[in-house]
Amino acid sequence: MNETPEAPLRRLISLSVAMCESGRVDAWNDVAALESERGRLLRECFAMPIAREAAGDVAKTLARILALDAELIALGVAAQRKLAADLEAVERGGIATDAYRNVQGNG
Repeated sequence: MNETPEAPLRRLISLSVAMCESGRVDAWNDVAALESERGRLLRECFAMPIAREAAGDVAKTLARILALDAELIALGVAAQRKLAADLEAVERGGIATDAYRNVQGNG
């Protein structure tokens, strides 16, 4: 069964949407796996020149992917900031614990 020419473009968008959905729930390992699959498909799609009649659909697909990527990047930055804040809180907790132990003579 042969795919329609639009099928890979739809799959690229589907993978990009799934990446954003995974990022929204902090499933970054899933994002990485999906990105790997999407990268493979992108390389396949653009291994040969694009037919002139498909150029409009390809441009729309790429614009949608770029918009989804911008959202994903924003999600990644927010997750990174949260992780940094969480790590800082853990570090402060360790410092407080050490100070408590030193005051108690257990340090």
